Formats: sequence, structure tokens, C-alpha cells
Amino acid sequence: NAVVVDVASGRRHHGYLAALYRDGHQGMVAERSLLSAYAGYAAATLDLLTALEDSRRGESRARALLDLAHRLAEASGTEVIVDAVASVLPRIVGCTTAAVMLWEPVAAELRVVAAEGGPEAERRAMLTARLLPDDSFDLLGLLTRPEGAPLRLPDSPAPLRGLLEELGLRSAFAVPLLAGDTPLGAVVAGWDDDRLDDLDPQVLPRLRGVADQAATALWKAQLHSTVLHQSLHDALTDLPNRVLFTDRLEQSLRVVTGEADAVAVLFCDLDRFKNVNDVLGHFFSDELPPQMSVRLRHGALRL
Repeated sequence: NAVVVDVASGRRHHGYLAALYRDGHQGMVAERSLLSAYAGYAAATLDLLTALEDSRRGESRARALLDLAHRLAEASGTEVIVDAVASVLPRIVGCTTAAVMLWEPVAAELRVVAAEGGPEAERRAMLTARLLPDDSFDLLGLLTRPEGAPLRLPDSPAPLRGLLEELGLRSAFAVPLLAGDTPLGAVVAGWDDDRLDDLDPQVLPRLRGVADQAATALWKAQLHSTVLHQSLHDALTDLPNRVLFTDRLEQSLRVVTGEADAVAVLFCDLDRFKNVNDVLGHFFSDELPPQMSVRLRHGALRL
């Protein structure tokens, strides 16, 4: 004792409209045609509302992408870049949680450095997260596949499954940050339900586009940091050179305000350095200053 019609248009299926009757009762003869007409009006209205909402979301995404482009263009440091990417990613791809992870080659670990979305406790937990290579987890593959990788809670290897559970996520998609063939890290968009099969077709291209922008900005920041370091440090010992020393000395002199303050310059010399060069050769004489700098840094020299 029910008459059910589809609430649908040429664009999409919204649901059903049903007229329900008690046992022994039934609707009028024209009930289905009346419901179908009403469902048609409802579908048209829902189409309009959906189009307006899509337009608002599209405008929000456009503003977010423009905001990201401006922030990355002005960013000069890694921290600013990763915070900018994490903060706008939910608006661009519609994810519950966003994270940026950077690859630490010396420690061989993938570390979360920025996060957005979800409860504050989960964000704090995320910023302590580390992923290490594991027999069950192809971490290098995750960092080198340009197309990215889907991550589902039930199917993920133990290290990833533990991370997803801790963050309250059922599914995620990770896209690597690549500078050519060099892995820099990964951008991760996560959801609190398993919706990877029902994602808007434009979500993953947007996610990959954000990853490309972030990788370019991070690579430029690293190059800038490297060039700046090289310009202010000795190439052999990696100690501050004359330019950086003079700058720091001038800063120290400017903060001396009275007799109670003092600045001292300590001059250190290597005795018989020429003898090392003459007797043992250039290889050993080139190795001596770096060894001295290491001991200076660790306070092992007795003065």
C-alpha cells in the first residue's frame, strides 16, 4: 500500500518520494502521476540548490587556490610553506583532515610537520607521527609514485593502519612531493569515512596540483637555504665565515648598554699547521680544520 516515485532529473538522482497507506487503503487513481509531477518540481529545485552550492564551493576553492599561490610565492621558509598547504587543502579537496609530511633522509623517516582539520588533540597527535620503513610497508614506493596512493584503514599495513586509527580516519589519499626524482615528502588528504570510490573526479587532480606547487616551493626554499648557508660559512670547516662573524660581532656590540655588559673576541690559532701540510700532505692538512671545528662545536678543546 505505497506509491513510490523517483526524485530525479536529467542531471542526477536525488532520492524517492513515497505516499504510504494503511492496510486496506489506497491512493487515488492519479496518485502516481501527481507524485511524479511533484517529484519533478522537487528535483528541479534540488538541482538549482545543488548548482548554487557547487558554485559556492567552486568559488571557495578558487579563492583557496589563489590564496595558496600568493602564500607560496611569498614564502621563504619550509615552515611557512607546509603550514600554507595544510591550511587550505581541506577547502580545495573537501577532506576532513590534511597533513604535510617531510622526508628526513638521514633518519630515514617520514615526519608530519603540518596538519589541519579534526579535533585539537588529533592534530597534536598527528604532529608527533613518524613513518619508518617496514617489511610490510613500501615507504619508498609511497614517496616516489607520482600518481599517489589510496590508503584504507582495513587494508593498510600496520604502520599506516596505526596512524589512521590514531587520527580517526577511515580513508586517505597520499601524493608525494617530488623535485624531479628527489622525494621531499608527501601531502595527505584524509576522511573519517571510506569515500575513496565516490570521490568527485576532480579531487585527485586538485590534490596532485597542490602537491606539485608545494614541491616546487619547498625545493626553492631548500636551494635558497643552501645558498645562504654556503655564503655565510666556510666550505672546508662549515664554521661561520668572516661575513657572518662580522655581522654577529656588530649585533653583539649594539646590545652593549653599560659597564655591566661586555663583549670579547677570542682568537684561536693552530700551531705548526704548516708542518702537517709539509710532512703529511694536503689530504691530511685539509682534514685537520674540519676535525678542529667538530671539537670546537662539542666543547672538546681545552683552552
